Amino acid sequence: MPKRREGPRRDKKTGFYYFDEYVGLGDDKQRIRFSLKTRDPDKARWRWEQEYRKHWSKYYGIESPATISRVSFSELAEEFVDYERTVKKVKEWETMENRLRIIQECWGDIALNDINMDRLVELDNHLRTLPIREGMDGRSEATINHYFGLLKTFFNFAIRT
Repeated sequence: MPKRREGPRRDKKTGFYYFDEYVGLGDDKQRIRFSLKTRDPDKARWRWEQEYRKHWSKYYGIESPATISRVSFSELAEEFVDYERTVKKVKEWETMENRLRIIQECWGDIALNDINMDRLVELDNHLRTLPIREGMDGRSEATINHYFGLLKTFFNFAIRT
């Protein structure tokens, strides 16, 4: 039997990469094979690593991130603002608190797992149409960028906690 190498395999005919690995040990060993649906080697490598981790964690009974308790946006926003109160000046954390409130008004109280590209586009459209004061159409491009910068900081905080 030839030695198997780790990583995505490339189909010579189509050029697509695929996952082809044995998962498990001894009698429980099983072969898993499916397409990674990409011709890009870097993207294939990343997808292969994600799938490999997922199948081995399932084999060993480790919870995947999707099955871990779902944290709501509002709960984590409160924790985040409490943390920022200890680090930032009053005006800065009040601005963060107000912006997180506006984001929550747009999305509602959703789980962090449910935030995806569609939600971010929805927020972008919401901010562009939300009037600041009478006579103004929506937030400026720079202000919208600040909202997304805040979300980046917020998600980094979520990862650390």
